[in-house]
Amino acid sequence: MGILEQAGEELLRIGRIDAVDKPSVFTLFLNTAATTVTACTKGPRSGTPHTPAHTPQ
Repeated sequence: MGILEQAGEELLRIGRIDAVDKPSVFTLFLNTAATTVTACTKGPRSGTPHTPAHTPQ
């Protein structure tokens, strides 16, 4: 059984992290309360690069 299948009927929250210095994006799967990361995936960023709201100077 896969990690996400183990969540069963529990609703999951999805979060996204865009790496500032690399062309990568991370997708986080969190429990309903957003207190535990259930799974995480990494992949290439597609399309137009996302500009973070707060870019370090």
